[in-house]
Amino acid sequence: MSNLAFPPRSLGTGDPWARATEDYIKHLQRRVQQLEQRVTNDGRSLSGLSESVSEQFVELQQQQQVIVRVLETLVDTQTQLNLINQITSDDELTEDDPGYLTPDPDTD
Repeated sequence: MSNLAFPPRSLGTGDPWARATEDYIKHLQRRVQQLEQRVTNDGRSLSGLSESVSEQFVELQQQQQVIVRVLETLVDTQTQLNLINQITSDDELTEDDPGYLTPDPDTD
């Protein structure tokens, strides 16, 4: 918004009113400029915040993938340990034992 330039004038008895109106219009122009600047600054701030949140979201997704892979590895390791325990144990495990593996129906 451009500033209005009021030329000097002599309005006689209306001069004080015209000056007060002119001052009020200038005040409103300054307020509009301040608000425009504030909106621009807020937009920049929101843009930066949005980018930061987006980066954090991507990082969280990557960490989630790492956790899933670790959990899969733990399950595989536990399964292998159970199998080793079952093979090396002198005692035969029952279905109530935590390391019990259901027999493969193809091997019976």
